[in-house]
Amino acid sequence: MKRAGILLANVCLILLTQGLAGPVPRALAASQADPAEGPGCTGDPDGENCKGDCQGGEAPAATDPEVVDVGDAPVRGASNAPVTLVVFSDFQCPFSARGEATVAKLLKESPGRVKVAFKNRPLPSHAHARLAGKAALAAGLQGKFWEMHDLLFAHQKHLERADLEAYATQLGLDKAAFVAALDSPELDARLAADAAQADSLQIAGTPTFFVNGKRITGAQPIEAFRAAIASAR
Repeated sequence: MKRAGILLANVCLILLTQGLAGPVPRALAASQADPAEGPGCTGDPDGENCKGDCQGGEAPAATDPEVVDVGDAPVRGASNAPVTLVVFSDFQCPFSARGEATVAKLLKESPGRVKVAFKNRPLPSHAHARLAGKAALAAGLQGKFWEMHDLLFAHQKHLERADLEAYATQLGLDKAAFVAALDSPELDARLAADAAQADSLQIAGTPTFFVNGKRITGAQPIEAFRAAIASAR
């Protein structure tokens, strides 16, 4: 199924792990040749300039599932909300941050109708995204996932381990328990499960959303989400 084109500055694509088969698409080659065409993320700590790791262009062909399994993902919003928005995200991706701002607006304007489930999809080009994902889950073990989630997206340029431990202190977490969880293989397993699910859904970049199974790729305008929510069954 052919999908509408996505602005180049909407999504960080996973290129390092999957590679590109065959010739580089024209839109991708153009973006690599001129990184100033749009903001993006290079995989450096700042993630400010697009140099080939964050192209949009045409979304990959994929079959949308009827339901995306939430599993043990953190969820916010009314538990009985009829619409479930599942997001696969990367704490270091600026487009993921943009998408999270849109999700926050949707939750505020649709109380009781929408709930959001968060899945980690740290990109290999983002050096701090994986540990940041574990930090959010570690905070979640103490009931503060969403508080840590919001801090991480608010401070994307400060995701070193020392920063994460400072955020734990700021949130009043048990520091020793947080550090132990941060290093635990159990949280590695949770990230691996999210990654496996993302692969099974043919997710090629972040952020990727599913609104009751309907895929929305990239930090799209809020109208795209409103339309999907309005038509959700």
